[in-house]
Amino acid sequence: MSLYSSLGNHHACTTVSDWSMSHSNPRDDSPWSGDMSIITKSQFTLPPRGSMTNSASTLAAFNGLPAGVMHDKHGQDEFQVSVTAFKMHDCGNILFGCALRSVLVFDANSLKRKGTLVLLDNIDGVYDVGRDYVVANSVNGEIGVWKSGSRNHMWRYNDMRRFKAPPEKRTLITALRVAKSDKGVYAGDSNKGLSYCDFRERYIGRLSSPQTGVISSIEDAGGSKILVGTYEGDLKLLDTRFMSQGNTSEVCSYATGLYGAGIGAIRMCPHNENMFACSAGSDVLIYYKEKPASKQSLLFNHQAHRTLVMDFGWHPSRNNIYTIGSVDIGSKQVPGELQIWRPSDMVMY
Repeated sequence: MSLYSSLGNHHACTTVSDWSMSHSNPRDDSPWSGDMSIITKSQFTLPPRGSMTNSASTLAAFNGLPAGVMHDKHGQDEFQVSVTAFKMHDCGNILFGCALRSVLVFDANSLKRKGTLVLLDNIDGVYDVGRDYVVANSVNGEIGVWKSGSRNHMWRYNDMRRFKAPPEKRTLITALRVAKSDKGVYAGDSNKGLSYCDFRERYIGRLSSPQTGVISSIEDAGGSKILVGTYEGDLKLLDTRFMSQGNTSEVCSYATGLYGAGIGAIRMCPHNENMFACSAGSDVLIYYKEKPASKQSLLFNHQAHRTLVMDFGWHPSRNNIYTIGSVDIGSKQVPGELQIWRPSDMVMY
């Protein structure tokens, strides 16, 4: 298994296999706390489920592993902006990193950079990767689209997508999720809107009525359903079949019990289509998507982090079913942590 790290004085990021996880604000006493940062790759072995391996010895073994340098230009793009928000593609062979002004593409096996995706306007830090498409927002509230042109993963610019009817107020894209069909992208915006952009169209269709808050995260939940979370802490399952008519019907809403905690990442479980997890504040919560009879929606709440959870991911292999890796932001008093954990079988089965 591979772990990718970006270390430095700006936002940093960690990715395990094709999990997508990130953290920021490294400690001031870190050897990388100056003006430079670097992206590295390390290998480690995760103990199998049921193993009694001591976590301290596992961590010590990982800390002693050599790291290969993937990106040594101070961990930044040409505009000197630190690389953040890693995403994996093609079963872990391709690694994307968002540098706010561009999206960098790496070959995860050779540790070499394959290309840079740029817009005329600066990228505003929100992007997503589909099967053949990459999308990113711009500081002007538009979506840049790139399409894979070959099996060598050379993405070509496919034009900007703008709102057909410009909103009355300045609108920024706050969340993006490429649909599982790879035919379009769901977008949340700063005016509490939820839209769908068909890649065959030249414009973003403002299709839904305003949500209860500004959308911070979107996850494709299969079929016509999507999960959306807001900065205000709302978490809902929506049916999008009638988005073209300006409506999204609420299938279910979920309580976090965390007052004032906005929703971070939302991830469907790769091993159970009726299960998902989300981060909220310093917690990671696991839910049933649609509650079975006689059971509660909330299955488990992981409360071991001490600071804000920036991202998390489910382990993709059934050998490590229901294993999650999560990363918190850390602070000057508390270093950021990567935690790898799994709930008890009594909870999950």
